[in-house]
Amino acid sequence: MKTGYARDCVSKSIEMQIEALKNEGIETIYQEKKSAFPKQPELDNSIEKLRVGDTLFVWSFEIFGCNLSEVMNNLKTIFDKGANVYSIANQIDTDKSEGEKMLFYFSVFADMEAALRKERQRASVARAREHGRPLGRRKGLTEKTKKIAAEVTKMYLSEHPAYSVRQITREFKISAKTMYKCLEYSGCLKLRGGDVYTGESGGEILGCAVG
Repeated sequence: MKTGYARDCVSKSIEMQIEALKNEGIETIYQEKKSAFPKQPELDNSIEKLRVGDTLFVWSFEIFGCNLSEVMNNLKTIFDKGANVYSIANQIDTDKSEGEKMLFYFSVFADMEAALRKERQRASVARAREHGRPLGRRKGLTEKTKKIAAEVTKMYLSEHPAYSVRQITREFKISAKTMYKCLEYSGCLKLRGGDVYTGESGGEILGCAVG
């Protein structure tokens, strides 16, 4: 059985994804009714309904998560059910040999992403020490908020569609102040428009690394 899943992502609007899925002959399409941050209930539904031999069609693999680790976790769940994934944009079927190779590279890049994230953290600590700034994250960011920081940052940086600060704070039920702390926690160095964010203690954020 062939089914499809769509949600807004950077590379393609949800409307264009649905059109592409229909062109592939997909009739059953799961789509997020609103922004898919931080939860993706329709993705969960689409995966839950998969059976051995089924194929889930998507526009691209990026819709499975906000980072490679999340993408790999969702793909593993699908494969553990004996199902496959077809990416329309990449024309990759995970049931084929090229799909297996792609998954191997995904796994390698996921490990690389984790290593680079640690390296960025070490570099940030070194810069803080060099400039005499206090180490450690600023107070006020709870463990619960840390878990959604990556999703908050991705929504903030999204261009297609673009979200206002009010939309983001309403979606996650946080204040604007907490939203900017999430950006900093995720390593977002520059704000939209190119402005540099200066935190409460005067430390500057110089770039963006979402992960």
